[in-house]
Amino acid sequence: MDWLYLGLVALFCALTWLLIAACDRLGGKQ
Repeated sequence: MDWLYLGLVALFCALTWLLIAACDRLGGKQ
């Protein structure tokens, strides 16, 4: 199923983006 693979990739990209955004925000505070 290509849709399942695309869904997993999209979820991974979203989590990575959120992690980078969180780290950037924490770094900016300090």
